Amino acid sequence: MPPEFVTILGVRFFNGSVEDAVERMEQGGLLVVPAAPALKDIDRNAGYREALLNADLCITDSAFMVLIWNRISKQKIHRLSGLKYLRELLQREDGHRPGNVVWIMAIAYACTGAVRQAIDYYRAASAWFGGSAETRAAAHRALARLRADK
Repeated sequence: MPPEFVTILGVRFFNGSVEDAVERMEQGGLLVVPAAPALKDIDRNAGYREALLNADLCITDSAFMVLIWNRISKQKIHRLSGLKYLRELLQREDGHRPGNVVWIMAIAYACTGAVRQAIDYYRAASAWFGGSAETRAAAHRALARLRADK
């Protein structure tokens, strides 16, 4: 059985399922989803390093890091996609309650592609900004598209 946590570059990465990760964060805390471009600078970027080291949960979203780690280590890990985490979170009722989720994007280019689209869908929901029944219906259609993409 693989270990529940694996330490890489001093950072304690969660090595469980996406469902387990969401459940662990239900009581609150800081989840971080580091990317390979930022991880390479962990020794020179003290603020970023501190955020990773002090996070409540750090997931292995970087496919490149997972690939390299699994080549050089006997202690295997699997990739836990940040997008899959986001989808799982958005499928749960608690993920839609105002004030339950706060998004922090450390750098603008981190919020691109499918993640930006998913967050835009979520912003359309009344969970963040309130809104009409029409807005909520549009958000539910958008979330249904996310679920269909699984």
